[in-house]
Amino acid sequence: MQFMDKPIERRIESWDIQSPNHNYSFVMEKNTLVTKKGESFWNWRSRIAAYTNSIEDIDKEVIDTSESNRCIVLKFVHTNKANINHEEEKKEENDEIDFKQLYYNRPLEELLTIVVTTSPIKSNPSTEVLEKTFETFVLGGHAFAFKCPKVVVCDGCRILGDAVQGRGGKTQKISKKYSNAKQSLRNGIATNDQAENYRLFKVGMNKLCADAANNETSPFHNARVVELDDRHGYGFALRHALYHEVKTPYVCVIQHDRTFMRRTPMEEVVRAMINKEHGDIKYVGISMRSNLSYRDIFISKYGKSLGQELLDMVIYPEELKLDSSLYGPNGSSLHDIEVVGKLRKTLESIASAYQHNIQCKSHTFETEEGKHQLSLTPTLYWYDNTHIVETSHYRDYIFNPHYRMVARGGFVEDRLSPLITRRVERLGLKKGHDKFKSYLLDDHSGYFFTGHLDGGSYISQEEKDKLKKGT
Repeated sequence: MQFMDKPIERRIESWDIQSPNHNYSFVMEKNTLVTKKGESFWNWRSRIAAYTNSIEDIDKEVIDTSESNRCIVLKFVHTNKANINHEEEKKEENDEIDFKQLYYNRPLEELLTIVVTTSPIKSNPSTEVLEKTFETFVLGGHAFAFKCPKVVVCDGCRILGDAVQGRGGKTQKISKKYSNAKQSLRNGIATNDQAENYRLFKVGMNKLCADAANNETSPFHNARVVELDDRHGYGFALRHALYHEVKTPYVCVIQHDRTFMRRTPMEEVVRAMINKEHGDIKYVGISMRSNLSYRDIFISKYGKSLGQELLDMVIYPEELKLDSSLYGPNGSSLHDIEVVGKLRKTLESIASAYQHNIQCKSHTFETEEGKHQLSLTPTLYWYDNTHIVETSHYRDYIFNPHYRMVARGGFVEDRLSPLITRRVERLGLKKGHDKFKSYLLDDHSGYFFTGHLDGGSYISQEEKDKLKKGT
């Protein structure tokens, strides 16, 4: 059977494929029929050529972009069973091993792309929010901060008062009112002044990326800006980046105002996902304040019986057995958090309370001296906060239009999290969670890894100085 692998970009006209291997052999018994369930050959772009009146014309591979002339060419060749090469069959049986061998030892920049999503906010045209966020990437490791490709997706916006085509072809104006300017911007509606500020912000971002092109010590090195003409919303803006800009097997998704607060083992997480020692790990959320004690949240909602099942599903990857001088209750990474005064006391109070939570007490995994074992806790909530996901899982499952799990204009977590919960309540925890394989990272120190600048309310330093001067 001859076929084309998945295209690099998910477009009908894309013929650049992800691997050069076009051939796959399998055994067919006499008088049998092979079918593929779930998805048609068309969806996988197996082999699309222009159909004409002769087979000879098909072999010439004349490509016609008109919808009516597309067809799929399948070639079946009879061979004696004794001459069949079973190497491909063995390869299929060892897919997980091959995947690990193919990717495990590759440098991080070949494995992971960082996608940062942004939209109009109050502090535009200042780029300060993005600069502060990018500056914290170094806490994810040197390769993460300076070598991994980065894509800044700038969502489009709608202008208040502009005429648009509504339902039934009628022209109407964008006039929906929200309680405040922050909420309007969150929904992609900007005034003319805000839209102009956003345009200047994108000019500034492009300059930051261009200036850092040859500067390997800048967190904007290997970064590029993608500007969307229309309002997509967070979910579909991310989808656009995954379909057109990401060419690595894993993606790290970061919102423009989500920062790293202390050293975070991003590369080690990716290696653990590649290893598949404990089965597939499709999503790893990097902990924030609201999900620091997720096991306690889960047990309070579903009770001890199901809570014990959750604890049995916690994963302890070998790759996350790390230096105890950096991670864990006594790790030095806690000193990376640059806060003073009341905020420092608040964090210490949270860490102290954490020691009495089930999240901490249920962690009894022992390891050798000098090492601390980090854990991955199953979660039913797909947090849009900083997370690492298999690119194919996002592209082919989460954003599959057939399932309609993400709505245009909305956030991924708003629709996906209730769906995961309903599935678990219907099928049970293990079966319901199996399709999503989502986990949360924890080092049991009581301190979370990521913080929030709250871009919607953020005031740049320039604006603060003006306020102090009373201008």
